[in-house]
Amino acid sequence: MSVPVRLAFAVPTPQLLGVLIWWAIMLAAPVILIRRVTRRRGGAMRRNLLRRRAGRQAAADTGGDTTPTSARVRPSKPFSDVASPSAGAPNGDSPDLAALASRQRRAQHEGDTHAALRSAAKLSPGTLEPLCRYVDFRRRLELAVSELERQLASLPQDRWRIEPYPLTGERRNTLLALGATGVFVLSATYAPGHWDDVVAVNRLASKVQELLPGYSGEVQPAICHPFTSLEPRIWHRADDHGDWIGAWLVGGDLVIEWLGHFGRVHGLSVADLDLFDRLSKPNWLKPAIPTPATWPAVPGAGHE
Repeated sequence: MSVPVRLAFAVPTPQLLGVLIWWAIMLAAPVILIRRVTRRRGGAMRRNLLRRRAGRQAAADTGGDTTPTSARVRPSKPFSDVASPSAGAPNGDSPDLAALASRQRRAQHEGDTHAALRSAAKLSPGTLEPLCRYVDFRRRLELAVSELERQLASLPQDRWRIEPYPLTGERRNTLLALGATGVFVLSATYAPGHWDDVVAVNRLASKVQELLPGYSGEVQPAICHPFTSLEPRIWHRADDHGDWIGAWLVGGDLVIEWLGHFGRVHGLSVADLDLFDRLSKPNWLKPAIPTPATWPAVPGAGHE
């Protein structure tokens, strides 16, 4: 017993105090933590208990209505205040009713103004009708060419190529078909068509014919009515120069059979179509079409 006592007194007093304080903190920290957690849980339980008591008391006061107090609609003002006329509201209305009536009158006024502006047209039908006729015509042609493309999509893809008309600035309702039975230019329109369609599609086919030097076949022009059942036949008429020209007139239900009846004498083979695919790919190293020189020669420049 004497040895520990001598060793304890051998430790310096400041160090002994530090060790005691450290052990006191280590022992007190868990106790403090446990008390804080217990206090929080107890407070939460007490709050829940108070809420339940308040809910039961409110239900008893309202005759069994368990709707939360916060969910009930309470008037922002006493009923007597709403029903009594307000000094600042016209016609004895409350401020809320006056504001609502003002908004309704303003909305009605804006609606009347908008209706008046719509009814007051600045242009007459005779002014707009010539332009609108062409807009309508353009829309009808778009529908016709879409239907023709849908019908031509049934052709074998390895034996046919369907392209929009290649020359820019021409009628955009025209398709170019290259395949097993030849080369065709089909202008999609709607019945009954126009007599000038023969001249137009014949001219477009002639331009494609010039773009195929060495092709032994004839580029066939055709007018197609995709929404009409029509037996294929040829229309002839005189052009602007008095020369007689012709073009096929085909219904949408027989356009596939009409393409097949020309035979394969002047048709394109699979190798020809593969060559067409390779040559028509973009090549940015050369111009797409032959173009003249950008800058014309300067007069008299060669004499200097």
